[in-house]
Amino acid sequence: MKPKIAIFVEDRVFRVDSSRIASTNRRLAGTRWTALGSSAGEPILCARVGSTSPIDAEHLVEGDYRALPYFQGLVKGMVSLPRLIWQCVAIAREVDLVVAKCPGLIGTAAVIGARLSRTPVAVHCVGDVEDVIADTDKGRRARALQRAAGAITRWAVRQAAAVRYPTMKFLQRKYPARSPRRQFWFTDAAVTALPAVPEYDGRVPGRIVAVGTQERMYKGHHLLIASMPRILERVPDAELVLVGDGVMQPTLIAQAEDLGVRDRVKFVGHLSGWESMSAMMSSADVFAMPSLTEGLPRALLEAMSLGVACVGSAVSGIPELLPPSLLVPANDVPALTKKILELLESPVRREEAAAECLERSRPFTQEALVPNIRAWDAKLESLARGDENE
Repeated sequence: MKPKIAIFVEDRVFRVDSSRIASTNRRLAGTRWTALGSSAGEPILCARVGSTSPIDAEHLVEGDYRALPYFQGLVKGMVSLPRLIWQCVAIAREVDLVVAKCPGLIGTAAVIGARLSRTPVAVHCVGDVEDVIADTDKGRRARALQRAAGAITRWAVRQAAAVRYPTMKFLQRKYPARSPRRQFWFTDAAVTALPAVPEYDGRVPGRIVAVGTQERMYKGHHLLIASMPRILERVPDAELVLVGDGVMQPTLIAQAEDLGVRDRVKFVGHLSGWESMSAMMSSADVFAMPSLTEGLPRALLEAMSLGVACVGSAVSGIPELLPPSLLVPANDVPALTKKILELLESPVRREEAAAECLERSRPFTQEALVPNIRAWDAKLESLARGDENE
């Protein structure tokens, strides 16, 4: 009999009918979510389940699941926390391994539940909670929340018998596992193929592409819009293409209008499927990711693997991808503008940057990451079967 593995996610899912659930996250659609566990185990998805929602059939989630209390926002989450923890304890007692994503309220509750039930737990440390809070809020209260959330995440990570990181070094240093042998790294953003570096035709280029959510401002789209007046002075045909959507998009549109660059900023919304996304990235003269916080950004890695010259901010996992010559300080519009212009105005420099980006993406191909993935999978299987002590 296969061991049971409970996979806890922060995503909200919704009831379609009495037996089916669906998600707004395509990575949970079908049986994709099972990749978060081990192929040797019988996976059980554990997520907040809300009332019926009109979600397309392509987002249907297949497989066994357990419904956690539904809440939105930190305040309601804290109110639900006691019930959430005891439900996590009950689930942990019926499985052989708990896999939790941290930081997050559900991930932390899952770790607590696993420890109380003495069930082995593995953690996906997916991001830097302190940076996220710094981007969301400022002031003394925010700093106190930063310290508390960081301490809780470090505690949760240290409880785990195995910890997976998307970065090679950054998150490991900030949220270390109890010992190095418990640390594993690989990214879901692994690229499948590396094309040749595209040849440039020598024309003065001008397309800048950025990809990311507009639910909050941490992807730095507002910084790119702020850079456009100066860029257009030097490259009149330049255009900025923003891929993504979210509640902050009207604010970004208003910013572009106020700066008089609305006609040079295109909001194309969400692009589904690798073909449409790769075509958009490949059309870029410069791909920009001036994020205020990150893990190891998938979109940046994919653009690099396509041989596009990239610029990024020197935060979190981005310096693990880009060389220092293509990094700029976070939240620094003049530096960002200067770096983009450097690439737009010099085809030779742009081609050099594209070649360097392509080369630095090679360690992140699926083939290169196979040993790391297999080691993680073997560790989860060993823990789930009780073959080793924590």
